[in-house]
Amino acid sequence: MAKRNERERNRVKLVNIAFEMLRQRIPWAEQNPKMSKVDTLRAATEYINHLQNILDDIDEQPENQTFTVLLTSQSPIGKALVGKQLRENALQKPSQFES
Repeated sequence: MAKRNERERNRVKLVNIAFEMLRQRIPWAEQNPKMSKVDTLRAATEYINHLQNILDDIDEQPENQTFTVLLTSQSPIGKALVGKQLRENALQKPSQFES
C-alpha cells in the first residue's frame, strides 16, 4: 500500500510540474500565478486560438503586408512577433546607412 501511495504522490507532483510549465508559457498567466488547473487549461486554449488567428491573418496577407498584421496585434505575442520580425529583417537586409 505504501508503494502505491508513493507512486500516486509522484504522479501528482509530475502533473503539478507540468501545469506550472504550461503557466509559464502563457503570457498573461504571470499576472495570476495561482491559476487553477482548469483556468490554466482555458488560458492555454485561448492562447493557442490567439496564435492560430495571428498565423491565419499572416497567411492571408501578401508578403509586403505581413508587418501590418503584426503591428495591429496589441497582444503580448503580437508585440513579440513584431520584435522578432524586425530583428530577423535587420539581420537579413544591409542597412541603407552603411557605407
